Amino acid sequence: FDKGKSKSEKAAAYLQKAGVKIGIQNPDKELKVLKERTDKLGFTTITYQQEYEGIPVIGGQIKTHFDKDGNL
Repeated sequence: FDKGKSKSEKAAAYLQKAGVKIGIQNPDKELKVLKERTDKLGFTTITYQQEYEGIPVIGGQIKTHFDKDGNL
């Protein structure tokens, strides 16, 4: 994914392409960022919650992981 983009932008681009495979048609509307965490080794996890008409989907959490160089 494009260098120079933020981790959130990289994750969003990935979910835009891969989301259909897991039942997400419109990540911008269906996914809400719950938290973004970077550990002491520099690895980052962004956790999303899938929502349907504003209601959280049970079991609908998705996590994206980045290495310390920002690679998804």
